[in-house]
Amino acid sequence: MPPNWIIMPTGMRTYPKLCNINKGGAVVFSPYAKSITTLPKAFWDEIVRNYKKKGYQCLTNVAGDELPLDGTEAISPRISELQSVVEYAGTFIGIRSGLCDILKYANCEKTALYPDYNTLSGRQTAVRLSFIRTTITAIRNGKR
Repeated sequence: MPPNWIIMPTGMRTYPKLCNINKGGAVVFSPYAKSITTLPKAFWDEIVRNYKKKGYQCLTNVAGDELPLDGTEAISPRISELQSVVEYAGTFIGIRSGLCDILKYANCEKTALYPDYNTLSGRQTAVRLSFIRTTITAIRNGKR
C-alpha cells in the first residue's frame, strides 16, 4: 500500500444517547486496556477533579465489569459508536489502546497515555513520563 493512502474506519454509527452528553463540554476517559498496565488511581482522580472544577461532564468508557472512575458517569457505547461520543463530547483521554487507533480521525481533542514503563527504554520512559506530567500541568492551568 502506498504511504499516502489513508484508510478511514467504516461502519461507524451514532450513539443513540448523545442527548445525555454536554456537547463540547464533556470528557470521555478510557482508563482500561487489555494489553497494557493501568495508571494509578490518584493519577485519574486528579485529572477528573481538574476537569470537573472547570465544569466538564466527566464520563468513563466501561465494558463488562469495569467500574467508572470516581466522580464520573459510566458510558458503554459500542466501538462503532465511540467516535460519535468523543466528537460530541469534545475531549478524549485514555490509555494507549486499540480504541486510540479507532479514534485517530475523530474530530476532538485526544490524549493517549502510555503507562507501560517496564517495556520501554529509559529514554522512552522519561519522555512519556514528561508528557504525562505536561498533560496534568496543562489541565491544572486551564489549557485543556
